[in-house]
Amino acid sequence: GSARSHSNRFVASDNYQVRKVDDIYQISNPNSDVFKLYGDNANKCVIDSDIDENDIIDVYSYHISCRSDEFTGNENMVGIVLYKWDGKNEWTHKSGVSCKSGYIYVKKGSAVDKMPAYYGDTSHEKLYYSLFKEQINYNKLIAG
Repeated sequence: GSARSHSNRFVASDNYQVRKVDDIYQISNPNSDVFKLYGDNANKCVIDSDIDENDIIDVYSYHISCRSDEFTGNENMVGIVLYKWDGKNEWTHKSGVSCKSGYIYVKKGSAVDKMPAYYGDTSHEKLYYSLFKEQINYNKLIAG
């Protein structure tokens, strides 16, 4: 297997950034009541076993989709970052689009504004539909 470098780690249910240091998770919001906190230091760490692995999202890199519109700097852009699908950090959608946590899809704002209402109510929903030709399943997708 190949070794991976450090990742940005997120907890899916709360969007707290988590970093693993010496087998201990450090969270960016120590006031969270979701985790059992311990220690007197300012970092407030979480023991590995206190976090459900299904709630962890590792982003090793961000990747802008080749299906995205070209950025020119002359107009507003709208994007969606895909983090996890059906519990997976890597997946291939039935449409054939291969994704990993950190997959970014970006379109011109004017194009998103012109998308039909059945694509969705929000910009994220419209972007998702334009990429995958289906509505977002919020029970399976974690995105932002």
